[in-house]
Amino acid sequence: SEKERNRNEKLGEYFLNLSNTTLGTTVLGMIVSSALNFEDANIWMILAIIGIGLIATITFANIGKKFLNK
Repeated sequence: SEKERNRNEKLGEYFLNLSNTTLGTTVLGMIVSSALNFEDANIWMILAIIGIGLIATITFANIGKKFLNK
């Protein structure tokens, strides 16, 4: 139905926006902050946060894609 299609489209867009936000805040934010404070940075913690951010970004994008394809 039209109502369900609109709901799926809004949910899909929401998860895609969440994916973009996650990428910007975790991955890019951590890269910038580690570049500014490299001598104090723990490289394994930085890599772990970037990895978790990338996994979350991909997961949210896939959820959004599934809603848009319904």
